[in-house]
Amino acid sequence: TVIDLSRKVVVPGPVVRFSQTDFNRHFTVREIVRDSERGMYNLVHVTGLAHLEHHFAVMFFASDVKATFTKEIVEGERYEMRVRVAGVRGPLADIEVAFHNAEGDACFQVTWSLMLVRDVAKRLLYDFEVGLPAEDLAALREIGFDDIGDLGKPPPGVASDAASDASPARAS
Repeated sequence: TVIDLSRKVVVPGPVVRFSQTDFNRHFTVREIVRDSERGMYNLVHVTGLAHLEHHFAVMFFASDVKATFTKEIVEGERYEMRVRVAGVRGPLADIEVAFHNAEGDACFQVTWSLMLVRDVAKRLLYDFEVGLPAEDLAALREIGFDDIGDLGKPPPGVASDAASDASPARAS
């Protein structure tokens, strides 16, 4: 399974219902954050991140949820969510859910910081930057891989094919 964090998804929203509004007939913060979860999970499936949940038999954990609001959406108005991975910070993947009204104006943005906790007792996390569970990365460092760029190279002390190809007997 390929995980593609560059994928984006547009999730059409229905119209804002009366039950989702305040006394001024505006889409409420509680309902916006609730609906943003629908957008976030659409992206989790489109990018392939859902396979990590199935593979490790654990669900994503939201370590933080931030929201900004720039324009109201009123009762009866259509909206859509434009969702993308906004950033990756080691074990955290920031999922941005941007709500746009029918005219395409940006109205709200909810950012979910997700982590995949493999084992709570051992504090094992999946590292999104590397694409490995953190304990696997630690094990690689123990045998001499200090930099992510080293992953394509043989471990220290092991001769590579490129080095043997450059021997004087084969040089032209």
